[in-house]
Amino acid sequence: MYFGNMFFGKSSLDVLLTLKEEQKKLEKNIDILKAKNAQAQKEYLQLLRLKGENSHEN
Repeated sequence: MYFGNMFFGKSSLDVLLTLKEEQKKLEKNIDILKAKNAQAQKEYLQLLRLKGENSHEN
């Protein structure tokens, strides 16, 4: 028996465990989005640099 059952009951424990699982999923999603954002920023800055190089040629 989980110790939390004695204090919070089964329903509260289920909610707690569900929220903890949801938190893990959200934190993983945040890490994925941060990586995608970093890649997008890198590509954007490269495009700006290339655009700047091309504008000097005209």
